[in-house]
Amino acid sequence: GLYSRGSYAVLGLACFVALGAFGVIGARVTIDAKQAGSSIAVNPKLLGTLGTLAVAAYVIWFYPIVIHRSFISDRTAMNHIPGITSFTQLGVPFVACYLSAVAVEQKIWGPMIRFQFYLIVCLTLMRVQLWGERLAMIELAVPIAVLLFTHRIPYSGFRRVLYRIVSTVGPFLGIPLLLLVFTLTEFFRSWNSYYSRTNVPLMEFMTARLTTYYFTALNNGAGMLATQEERWPTFNFFFTVEWLYSLPLGIGRAMSEIALPRGSVSNSFLERWADVEFNNMSGIYPIIYDLGIVFGILYFCWFGFVAGVLYRSMVNGRALGLYFYPPVYVGCLEVMRITYMNGPRVVLIVVGASLAYFSVRMQRARLAKHEQFAERSRSP
Repeated sequence: GLYSRGSYAVLGLACFVALGAFGVIGARVTIDAKQAGSSIAVNPKLLGTLGTLAVAAYVIWFYPIVIHRSFISDRTAMNHIPGITSFTQLGVPFVACYLSAVAVEQKIWGPMIRFQFYLIVCLTLMRVQLWGERLAMIELAVPIAVLLFTHRIPYSGFRRVLYRIVSTVGPFLGIPLLLLVFTLTEFFRSWNSYYSRTNVPLMEFMTARLTTYYFTALNNGAGMLATQEERWPTFNFFFTVEWLYSLPLGIGRAMSEIALPRGSVSNSFLERWADVEFNNMSGIYPIIYDLGIVFGILYFCWFGFVAGVLYRSMVNGRALGLYFYPPVYVGCLEVMRITYMNGPRVVLIVVGASLAYFSVRMQRARLAKHEQFAERSRSP
């Protein structure tokens, strides 16, 4: 059925408006003033450790298909181990930290760090092809695009013109670019297997399928609210802190059994009222299901404000925004489809970014302490 209309459409629009409006407000707030002589370059040992863990996780994940030379999209042939191969997500903060220093400070990293950067990019592209996970490419492409187009202004004629065009109409160019990426990846996932024999042109099919992904996600979320009106808000925070219910070692499962004795409401809705193939519930209505209308809208006000503050920090070249804005920006881009920032795949991204940020803060503290000591030594 069509659920995303009437009051539910107005509710979804209100959440969008709250997110955008408070994003604009947050973008006017500066919370981390630049300190004289401060650097945003992460300690190379820590950065190398993040890169090593990410690469090692990819090796564990992909080594069976490398051994058997079966470079096809066959998930059963890969060694996916939740909690172990999840460390591939550390590649996202690694790339953000690497490019931040390159773009803002023009830092030249050592050969090992540079090798890890290009290797992680290549392994991520393999992941997209072998595992069929477009989101992994978006997670890596966003920090690359955001940081380079914000802080790496080209000086040559053609590149400078191209930079100005992209900077001016970038959001509009993002729509056809999304369609192009979706077409390239979906061509190998579904077109050759299921739809190549139809009479529908490729681009028409891909456009309809991409639109269906987003519309169905919104409709599923609204449908979950419409068919479960007596059960929400639940205040069990299943969608709001979804990562907590996905913790390894049986912790997440135990919490799910306590908080969700009747099972996942989204799965129940899909099985009864919708299509399990299109299982996204949007990034809006699940939050309302958890928190209710008032607290749900307040959540999106807070989300937008934090995104705006981090954006201003990133533009100003501060470590806080450079490290944390990219995943938050992905969360804003994907809010029509999934609750990205609330899911388990973001946990290690935030952990890696936090380690990098506190590493930089510690370096600054040591530098300030050294300068104070030197100042006292020079004083009569």
